[in-house]
Amino acid sequence: MQNSSSGEGVVGIMAGLTGLGVLTIALAPLALPILILTIAAERLELGRMAKPPRSSQVTFAAVVALLLFGSARGELVQAWTPFTAAGLMGCAAWLIRYDIARRTVRLVGQPRFSAVSILAGHVWLGIAGVVLIAAPPGTTAFSYDAAVHAITIGFVLSMMFGHAPIILPAVTGIRLRYSRLAYLSLALLHASLVVRVGGDLLERPELRTASGVVTIAALIGYAATLALASRISRRDDRTLCVP
Repeated sequence: MQNSSSGEGVVGIMAGLTGLGVLTIALAPLALPILILTIAAERLELGRMAKPPRSSQVTFAAVVALLLFGSARGELVQAWTPFTAAGLMGCAAWLIRYDIARRTVRLVGQPRFSAVSILAGHVWLGIAGVVLIAAPPGTTAFSYDAAVHAITIGFVLSMMFGHAPIILPAVTGIRLRYSRLAYLSLALLHASLVVRVGGDLLERPELRTASGVVTIAALIGYAATLALASRISRRDDRTLCVP
């Protein structure tokens, strides 16, 4: 089993299953493409505000076909992954090119943080494709692990970091406030993944273990940052309301 750890709906459910270790080797070839395409479809919908060319929809459809065909072949658990790898790299390139985050990253505050998180996630999706080409599952002891973590932590969790300040208030009614300290947790998350993938490819179990601790620290740090920033904001609001 994998112990790896946005969107809404399916994204939240699948990310939860991943974090709980339910994402097994047998389930991954089906689950991961669904997860990726759900998020990509959300970004496609938002990207329409940027009015991308009609040809981009054809390109996106081709990427979807590659991922679905690779999934049908169960490539994530095979030693030959051409369609899945091409689909991942193509999806990453498409998202980096057309995602509206390319515009919002020029803003300030929470919109920029979300955009940075989202764009970083796209990069990791492409890295997952490169890993599948350079070290297909089975060629090294942990090559499968490296690709899966690049997707679930690099792509999915980075997306969740970017979307949390927007989605959680809408779902839970809890008001969250952004703080620039959130960048520290985001950087820690991606640093943990660099260590994880490096440990996988170099077959260094101690690096893989250390990366898990750092990932947990990043998640706890991010939650604490949002909670603290929100508490300070509410306190300030009450102070301003005092006559």
